[in-house]
Amino acid sequence: MSDGGLLLLHGAGQRYGPVPVSGVMNLDRTAQSESGPGSMAVMDAGSACGRGRCGGRVGPKEVVDLYYQGWINKNGDLSEVPIAPNFRFRGPVASFDSAEGYRAMAREAGKKVTKFTIRHQFAEGNRICSIIDWEMALPVAPMTSAELLEVENGCLVRGELIYDAQELRAAMAAAR
Repeated sequence: MSDGGLLLLHGAGQRYGPVPVSGVMNLDRTAQSESGPGSMAVMDAGSACGRGRCGGRVGPKEVVDLYYQGWINKNGDLSEVPIAPNFRFRGPVASFDSAEGYRAMAREAGKKVTKFTIRHQFAEGNRICSIIDWEMALPVAPMTSAELLEVENGCLVRGELIYDAQELRAAMAAAR
């Protein structure tokens, strides 16, 4: 729950917050997987509305934070993230119309992500826009993207990832 720019973290019956939410969430698997100054962690990710279930009392920011923790700390494992069964995702490399399909892609792609940093987030109602810097274990330059995520009833319902994917598509084709 947010409290004046602070996130109150809970887990295993304990309160860990408040933690500033203005910090940068960061993963660098090429180093020691340390988070940078001001970064945050969401403890006991499934406690807000059950493991990956929708309909909880969490707000859009909290749901989006769980989503990025799945990418940053769990190699793309989004099993604890509340995603609507008919989640619709559009991106320059792949698009999905189901949570199941998107989660499967995230598990595979997450294995190749070596660095993932959320540079900044903008929120408007139930929509969150994140500016992300990321790198993969493929012969491509570091990438910067914008990701738009929409949350309804404590669940991710839509996502759109925007970036120049020309180099990534070429590297993926060469790897096949």
